[in-house]
Amino acid sequence: MRNNSALALILEMQKLCKGYLKADDYLEALSLFLAVGTVSPNTLRETGKLIDDPKTCQEYFFSELERLRLTTPNKPWETGRIAGVPGPVLAMLARVVSGSSASIPELAEATRRYYVKNYLRRSEPDLTLQKYLQALIGNLEGKSLLDSHCGLALKTELFSPALLVLNEPDPTLSRISHRLLIAQDIDVIFCKQDYLLAACLPEGKSTNRDRSTLETHALQLKGLFDIVIAEPPTRPLLQQDQLEILAAKFPFLTSLPSELPSTASTSLWIQQTLRQLNDSGTAYIIVSNGWLSRGGYDATVRTALFNHAYVDSIIALEDDANSKENRSILVLKKQAKDSNEIVFLNEASALNRALENVVINEETGDLFENIEPKPADPYCVTISAENILSNQDLNDRSANLLAQHYLPSIEQTATYSDDQRDETAILAQAEKRAQKAQLALKTLIEKYQP
Repeated sequence: MRNNSALALILEMQKLCKGYLKADDYLEALSLFLAVGTVSPNTLRETGKLIDDPKTCQEYFFSELERLRLTTPNKPWETGRIAGVPGPVLAMLARVVSGSSASIPELAEATRRYYVKNYLRRSEPDLTLQKYLQALIGNLEGKSLLDSHCGLALKTELFSPALLVLNEPDPTLSRISHRLLIAQDIDVIFCKQDYLLAACLPEGKSTNRDRSTLETHALQLKGLFDIVIAEPPTRPLLQQDQLEILAAKFPFLTSLPSELPSTASTSLWIQQTLRQLNDSGTAYIIVSNGWLSRGGYDATVRTALFNHAYVDSIIALEDDANSKENRSILVLKKQAKDSNEIVFLNEASALNRALENVVINEETGDLFENIEPKPADPYCVTISAENILSNQDLNDRSANLLAQHYLPSIEQTATYSDDQRDETAILAQAEKRAQKAQLALKTLIEKYQP
């Protein structure tokens, strides 16, 4: 009920701003007011009092934003398109936010949901993948998360992590996400540069104004994170001077060859991701299927991951019509294992494994423990690393990690019906699985948290 009242208030304010702000600009402005109201509630109260003095209202509010920029330079206090908004509209927004019966965190959550549903310009497969990743990582209560390029900030439930470090390449989404997380009192740091490039920065040289944040959280805090979610961006190979800086700070798993192939950026990124994990941390890395089977330096890195027993599992993602190439999720764990075995799964089996022995009633949402032994899952196969490395039948490439080599044909899985292979059905089924997993996780948290 409270969420409905918060949404009604958001829509009411949007009508009042019509003619002054476009719809998506209004939501960006609202996110700013919510963040300001959390950090400096007196600013909103004083702005609201100046509704009859438009000029003074504008001067006061923007001077307060400048003060916040100076005192907290790594926070998103940019004025953006609200710079030309009349004083009475600023005062009205300030009054409604500060005087609402809904709390600022409730308004922030309703704003996030409304923005995602109506204005987020992301493909449906991307949104489904983000929900799926959230279902895999589960409850983040008390944990530290580094999300690089996967866009979890604006699209999923975060469950109050102890520390959140995010990289959102879209500047508008970055600002809105950051502000709404501030309004929800979640400790968050946004980086505007990917952490592999950040680690290549020479000491003492600043290349952008976020240098202090990048240096602290991408370089100095090695081994900080419980969970890292990453999708290595497509980009040219690092320059030689960058490689030398990176190698001096963090030794590679394997020695670098004299010449790296143009595809080696993914392998470098994966090694940097591994360094960010603490001793019991887990990384979920979205990689192309090409990386899982390619020879040369990539195969050498895969073999090193095997030898250190870092590879926990490979999740074969289902195809979608909009993806440029088939992808999988490489799951790495730093914690020592009793045996060096690797689990190969499809999407549905990976969710079942993440939820372990919990069963959800799809009608009521209630959870209960399944005491009955689960039947063998043909789409969850465990193979020793030794057997994989000694297998000579996989195109003569060492450390081949393509799940498709070990699992039944994807057309035979239960996630597809034989007579319904169109992309709409595939997306609908993936969405249903993600929603089911999120509901299960929410119910678990409500049940077991004090």
